[in-house]
Amino acid sequence: MATGRVMRFGQAILGSSNTLIYTCPSSRTAILRDLAVCNNDSGARTYSLHFVKTGESVADANAVVKTRSIASKVTDAYRFNLPMVTGDKIYAVADVGALLSLQASGTEYEGTLAPFVPTRLVQAVCTMLLGDGVHRPSQHPRHHQGPTDLQPR
Repeated sequence: MATGRVMRFGQAILGSSNTLIYTCPSSRTAILRDLAVCNNDSGARTYSLHFVKTGESVADANAVVKTRSIASKVTDAYRFNLPMVTGDKIYAVADVGALLSLQASGTEYEGTLAPFVPTRLVQAVCTMLLGDGVHRPSQHPRHHQGPTDLQPR
């Protein structure tokens, strides 16, 4: 397998309109591994995450987290195994701008990793670490629910 480089994909203060977090660069394949959303506000807020394939735009069809409530001063941490190809994007949006922060990281590879391409986006595996420290697979119906869903952190 090709050697990749682990890197931060994006760091942002979320806006109340779609905020671009990461675009997979030309001639590269990427795997989104970790994403964290932190509520810096004194009250609960909501946010949504979208994984958008090349040539598409943000829509309900590519939402992987939709209007999730996050309590004050809490961080939601996700573990993904999401293959991305040139032009695929990650977007996030909050109900109120400038109160939630987000960090995403993963691995970028030179060229195309053919085994990943057919399953990208649709079969993304997501695990969420809740405040109680218990790993749970995402409840999103499009996520594959299998024994590899839970990855210890």
